[in-house]
Amino acid sequence: MVKGDIYSITGFYNNGFPRATIPFGGFFLASDIGTSLGLEIRGELTDIYGRSSISGLLAGDRMGFGKRYGDRDYEIQYKFQKNENGLWLGTYASEDTGKNKAVCKLDCAFKGIVLIEGEQMDPEQWAKDLLESMVEQGMLEIVPEPGKNQNPGH
Repeated sequence: MVKGDIYSITGFYNNGFPRATIPFGGFFLASDIGTSLGLEIRGELTDIYGRSSISGLLAGDRMGFGKRYGDRDYEIQYKFQKNENGLWLGTYASEDTGKNKAVCKLDCAFKGIVLIEGEQMDPEQWAKDLLESMVEQGMLEIVPEPGKNQNPGH
Protein backbone atom coordinates (compact mmCIF):
# COMPACT_ATOMS: atom_id res chain seq x y z
CA MET A 1 0.00 0.00 0.00
CA VAL A 2 1.12 3.53 -0.78
CA LYS A 3 -0.49 6.57 0.85
CA GLY A 4 -0.20 10.04 -0.61
CA ASP A 5 -1.79 12.91 -2.47
CA ILE A 6 -2.53 12.74 -6.19
CA TYR A 7 -1.90 15.98 -8.10
CA SER A 8 -2.55 17.08 -11.63
CA ILE A 9 0.14 19.32 -13.08
CA THR A 10 -0.39 21.60 -16.08
CA GLY A 11 1.96 24.18 -17.49
CA PHE A 12 4.25 25.27 -20.28
CA TYR A 13 7.90 25.87 -20.94
CA ASN A 14 9.87 27.89 -23.45
CA ASN A 15 12.31 25.80 -25.47
CA GLY A 16 14.41 28.78 -26.54
CA PHE A 17 13.02 29.27 -30.02
CA PRO A 18 10.88 32.30 -30.88
CA ARG A 19 7.21 31.57 -30.29
CA ALA A 20 8.07 28.13 -28.99
CA THR A 21 6.02 27.87 -25.83
CA ILE A 22 5.30 24.19 -25.26
CA PRO A 23 2.33 23.10 -23.09
CA PHE A 24 2.57 20.01 -20.88
CA GLY A 25 0.34 18.16 -18.48
CA GLY A 26 0.26 15.09 -16.28
CA PHE A 27 -0.05 13.77 -12.78
CA PHE A 28 2.04 12.68 -9.82
CA LEU A 29 1.72 11.01 -6.45
CA ALA A 30 3.27 12.95 -3.54
CA SER A 31 4.04 10.64 -0.63
CA ASP A 32 5.84 10.94 2.69
CA ILE A 33 9.12 9.04 2.56
CA GLY A 34 10.05 9.77 6.16
CA THR A 35 12.47 12.59 5.52
CA SER A 36 12.44 16.25 6.47
CA LEU A 37 13.31 17.15 2.87
CA GLY A 38 9.68 17.00 1.72
CA LEU A 39 7.32 14.69 -0.09
CA GLU A 40 8.58 12.35 -2.77
CA ILE A 41 6.88 12.87 -6.12
CA ARG A 42 6.59 10.28 -8.89
CA GLY A 43 4.46 10.57 -11.98
CA GLU A 44 4.19 11.19 -15.68
CA LEU A 45 4.03 14.17 -18.02
CA THR A 46 3.24 14.48 -21.68
CA ASP A 47 4.02 17.18 -24.24
CA ILE A 48 4.60 17.42 -27.99
CA TYR A 49 7.82 15.43 -27.60
CA GLY A 50 6.07 12.47 -25.98
CA ARG A 51 5.54 10.86 -22.60
CA SER A 52 8.04 11.27 -19.78
CA SER A 53 8.43 10.09 -16.20
CA ILE A 54 9.18 12.47 -13.33
CA SER A 55 10.59 11.98 -9.84
CA GLY A 56 11.65 14.49 -7.23
CA LEU A 57 10.58 16.41 -4.12
CA LEU A 58 7.75 18.75 -3.12
CA ALA A 59 8.58 20.81 -0.02
CA GLY A 60 6.23 23.65 0.93
CA ASP A 61 6.53 26.30 -1.76
CA ARG A 62 9.42 24.57 -3.56
CA MET A 63 9.36 21.70 -6.02
CA GLY A 64 12.06 20.01 -8.03
CA PHE A 65 12.05 16.95 -10.23
CA GLY A 66 13.93 15.17 -12.95
CA LYS A 67 12.10 14.43 -16.19
CA ARG A 68 13.13 11.57 -18.44
CA TYR A 69 11.68 10.67 -21.83
CA GLY A 70 11.71 6.93 -22.49
CA ASP A 71 13.81 7.18 -25.65
CA ARG A 72 16.47 9.57 -24.32
CA ASP A 73 19.51 8.86 -22.17
CA TYR A 74 19.54 12.16 -20.28
CA GLU A 75 17.41 13.75 -17.57
CA ILE A 76 16.06 17.31 -17.56
CA GLN A 77 16.05 19.01 -14.13
CA TYR A 78 13.11 21.25 -13.20
CA LYS A 79 13.09 23.65 -10.21
CA PHE A 80 10.02 25.67 -9.20
CA GLN A 81 9.01 28.19 -6.54
CA LYS A 82 5.34 28.88 -5.80
CA ASN A 83 4.35 32.55 -6.07
CA GLU A 84 1.60 34.50 -4.25
CA ASN A 85 -0.93 33.69 -7.01
CA GLY A 86 -0.45 29.93 -6.68
CA LEU A 87 1.60 29.57 -9.86
CA TRP A 88 4.86 27.65 -9.80
CA LEU A 89 7.58 29.63 -11.60
CA GLY A 90 10.88 28.05 -12.44
CA THR A 91 13.51 26.78 -14.79
CA TYR A 92 14.53 23.59 -16.48
CA ALA A 93 18.01 22.59 -17.60
CA SER A 94 20.17 19.82 -18.98
CA GLU A 95 23.31 19.66 -21.09
CA ASP A 96 21.19 18.71 -24.10
CA THR A 97 18.40 21.29 -23.67
CA GLY A 98 20.23 24.23 -22.12
CA LYS A 99 18.46 26.32 -19.47
CA ASN A 100 15.11 28.03 -19.90
CA LYS A 101 11.91 29.04 -18.11
CA ALA A 102 8.86 27.01 -17.12
CA VAL A 103 5.60 27.68 -15.27
CA CYS A 104 2.98 25.28 -13.96
CA LYS A 105 -0.09 24.94 -11.79
CA LEU A 106 -0.79 22.09 -9.38
CA ASP A 107 -4.21 20.84 -8.36
CA CYS A 108 -4.54 18.27 -5.59
CA ALA A 109 -7.22 15.90 -6.87
CA PHE A 110 -7.14 13.42 -3.94
CA LYS A 111 -5.60 13.98 -0.51
CA GLY A 112 -4.47 11.13 1.73
CA ILE A 113 -5.48 8.43 -0.69
CA VAL A 114 -4.31 4.86 -0.18
CA LEU A 115 -3.26 3.17 -3.38
CA ILE A 116 -3.52 -0.59 -3.24
CA GLU A 117 -0.80 -2.44 -5.07
CA GLY A 118 -0.86 -6.07 -6.02
CA GLU A 119 0.62 -8.35 -8.60
CA GLN A 120 -1.69 -8.84 -11.56
CA MET A 121 -4.68 -7.58 -9.59
CA ASP A 122 -7.97 -7.65 -11.48
CA PRO A 123 -8.75 -4.00 -12.46
CA GLU A 124 -12.36 -4.30 -11.27
CA GLN A 125 -11.26 -5.67 -7.88
CA TRP A 126 -8.59 -2.95 -7.62
CA ALA A 127 -11.19 -0.23 -8.30
CA LYS A 128 -13.61 -1.79 -5.78
CA ASP A 129 -10.88 -1.96 -3.09
CA LEU A 130 -9.83 1.63 -3.80
CA LEU A 131 -13.41 2.94 -3.54
CA GLU A 132 -13.97 0.98 -0.30
CA SER A 133 -10.82 2.49 1.23
CA MET A 134 -11.98 5.99 0.21
CA VAL A 135 -15.39 5.40 1.86
CA GLU A 136 -13.66 4.11 5.03
CA GLN A 137 -11.50 7.26 5.16
CA GLY A 138 -14.53 9.52 4.70
CA MET A 139 -13.38 10.74 1.28
CA LEU A 140 -16.50 9.37 -0.42
CA GLU A 141 -20.05 8.87 0.75
CA ILE A 142 -22.40 6.20 -0.54
CA VAL A 143 -25.61 7.89 -1.68
CA PRO A 144 -28.65 5.74 -2.50
CA GLU A 145 -30.01 5.98 -6.02
CA PRO A 146 -33.05 8.28 -6.22
CA GLY A 147 -36.33 6.40 -6.53
CA LYS A 148 -34.92 3.14 -5.20
CA ASN A 149 -36.87 1.67 -2.30
CA GLN A 150 -34.41 1.46 0.56
CA ASN A 151 -36.64 -0.88 2.63
CA PRO A 152 -37.86 -3.69 0.39
CA GLY A 153 -41.15 -5.15 1.54
CA HIS A 154 -42.40 -1.95 3.22
